[in-house]
Amino acid sequence: MKISVAKTAFLLLARPDRFKQIVAEYSADQTKERQNRARDEAPFYLQQTVLIRRSLFVAFLIVVTAVVAGWLTGVVSAQCLGPAPRSALLSIQYLGIGILLLGTLGKRGKDIQTIGGVSLPERVDEFIYRVLYFTGSYLLVWSTTWPLYRP
Repeated sequence: MKISVAKTAFLLLARPDRFKQIVAEYSADQTKERQNRARDEAPFYLQQTVLIRRSLFVAFLIVVTAVVAGWLTGVVSAQCLGPAPRSALLSIQYLGIGILLLGTLGKRGKDIQTIGGVSLPERVDEFIYRVLYFTGSYLLVWSTTWPLYRP
């Protein structure tokens, strides 16, 4: 069963009953797939190595994208809006810090962890965490870049 994590994250917030229904269906499908794959899988330590490398690569891409997007927004803001007002910079910084804290404190861990680590609630939790971290980092880079460039 292929499912959009972004759509599921929206359902978690807007329609929790539908989210629960989808999680139940997804879990049943995952159990069947896991049983079929168990015979053909590589040793566990090889799987872990691939997962760690993939995770670091994805994290690197997220960081680079947030920094580049924030930097570009700062340069465009300086060119189009002129010097950064102190109140705007402080507002952007506080918003960025707040979003980062929300992502950190709202991240669930072992209390929703499954043996396979790929349940739908875990994937949604990871998606929300990454979106919040990207957004908070983007805002902080924007707020530090804007004052550096003069029109």
